[in-house]
Amino acid sequence: MPQSFAVNPPKNNLTQLQSRIAFAIAAYAFIIGIIDYALVWYLVEDGISPVNLRLPYWDFSNLWSGSRLVIEGKLDLIFDPETYRREISRLHGLDLTNQEWSYPPSLLLLGVPLALFPIWFAYIVWSAGTLYVWHLAVQQFQLPKLAHFFVVFSPAAITNLSLGQNDALMAAFLIGGLVLAPKRPIIAGVLFGLLTLKPHLGLLVPFCLIASWNVRAILSATATTVLIIIVTGLAFGFNVWTEFFEVTRPLMIRIMEAPFPQGYHAKATTAFVLLRSLGSDVSLAYAAQLPVIVLSVGLTIYLWHRQNMLDHGSRVALTGVLVVLATPYGYTYDCLPLYLAIAWFLFRLKRPNLLLLGGVWCFPYIMVLTNELFLSLGFIAPALLTTWLFVRLRGEMTASRAPDLTAS
Repeated sequence: MPQSFAVNPPKNNLTQLQSRIAFAIAAYAFIIGIIDYALVWYLVEDGISPVNLRLPYWDFSNLWSGSRLVIEGKLDLIFDPETYRREISRLHGLDLTNQEWSYPPSLLLLGVPLALFPIWFAYIVWSAGTLYVWHLAVQQFQLPKLAHFFVVFSPAAITNLSLGQNDALMAAFLIGGLVLAPKRPIIAGVLFGLLTLKPHLGLLVPFCLIASWNVRAILSATATTVLIIIVTGLAFGFNVWTEFFEVTRPLMIRIMEAPFPQGYHAKATTAFVLLRSLGSDVSLAYAAQLPVIVLSVGLTIYLWHRQNMLDHGSRVALTGVLVVLATPYGYTYDCLPLYLAIAWFLFRLKRPNLLLLGGVWCFPYIMVLTNELFLSLGFIAPALLTTWLFVRLRGEMTASRAPDLTAS
């Protein structure tokens, strides 16, 4: 993503006092995140973190282990949850009976090369590489250097590092594709196609492209997706897609619908899990999530309509927040676009609400307190930020004549 494709940088409207307060909040969150990361990696003799009683690179161990089984000629085992758990316990010499393969098989295209190396080395390459790609995406917004640093190493990004998650890479595909969509639709479409490696973060992308009538990006994204499906099938057998839809997808739905509380609910950011924490059944939780999705789709179409006058950087940043809001399967480590939006609008708006923006920036650490009360309040952060931003920007988003955003 060359710098020439970057959006117009925001003007810094902050006073010196506001700048110092913003720096203090971001620095505080960064320090807490680094301390948390260090504690996770303070290992006991058996290689388990005493903080969360798991492998420190919890999610990455799934990607590496599943890919390692493919190298050993045991691909079919990743679609057999019980056998898979026994096999990854064997690979690591630990009891890891509460893990499962949870990814589309296309992610093996990235995992298998990494699994040729020891897991500690593969984890370092994966973490550094995905964070660097996220840095390239954030770079397009030309934020002040210090703000850029804090966005790249936001609480969500540090959680990604501590878990070995893939969301820094997926957020880069999402934000990079949205930035490039108007002037480089073919490249944008390729990035959107790559986003199918974690498809729920691409929930709003089709509506962005349809609303702006970006036909070339739609065709490019479709072609890239089809190519990924074909390459995955040629590499691992086309039956992996059947197994994914018959085994992995239902398994992940059962995990999402599991009774509250589960360990992973501590990082949830969705209306669905909020309702579950309040004691509702699955049907009512879905009923609460549905209008959030519909509203997010409607706002996305409004933002990307070719007559909307909002500047492109703000349009992309707002869409990133809506993506976090819309998905029913969202966690704090999915929230990298939300932190980009906070930094962007901190400088973009006159008289930013530092209390609100600072609270949303630190919300993963505030959630630790609410989780003790068996309440999952992570959804409030993206919901509050979305509401506040649309209220502040409503005048600028008034529909009128504007250039065709899909022109190359």
